[in-house]
Amino acid sequence: MKRGTTWLLTTAGVLATAPALAADLSIKVTLPEIARNGPRAANRPYVAIWLRKEDNSFASDLAVWYQIESPRRRGPAPPGGMGPPPGFGSMAAGGARWLNEVRQWWADSGHRLQFPVDGLTSASRAAGTHELTFAASDPKLATLPPGKYKLMVEAAREHGGDEVVSLPITLPLTAAQSGKTTGRTELGAVEFVVTP
Repeated sequence: MKRGTTWLLTTAGVLATAPALAADLSIKVTLPEIARNGPRAANRPYVAIWLRKEDNSFASDLAVWYQIESPRRRGPAPPGGMGPPPGFGSMAAGGARWLNEVRQWWADSGHRLQFPVDGLTSASRAAGTHELTFAASDPKLATLPPGKYKLMVEAAREHGGDEVVSLPITLPLTAAQSGKTTGRTELGAVEFVVTP
């Protein structure tokens, strides 16, 4: 009898100190089909997905989609030609120079980054619904203190507009939660689901 009691107390102590079960964060971003710009097809938008704290200060970058390589010029700038703006590394031939058009994200975080960024930046996306999944253990989320945040999604397009939407989200990702909103011009439906 004494042994059983000791074992139960030990198990209870382990359960009390174990972390809460983690969850996955799934984000879906829909980019609407944009009408042609005269004879030219509409350009793909640049998109940034990031987190702000409840007080609107920057918390963490999740994803940035942009034109990785310029279709007009491949390779480094020609001798005597203009180089990339400061902070753009070797991306003279790519579209990183236009990332400042994603204005709110740029003010929050983009202006401090060197492009490309492993695990963060990738190519721009065509119209349609695109899904990203992050584990609670992902460093982009795991290092943030518990609290209320805003999931921010911003899209900007050359010869187009700029649009930002936000959804409230609570960290850490330990319980089911979801949110959905819809943009009016550059963004369609934006939603997230946290699945324990």
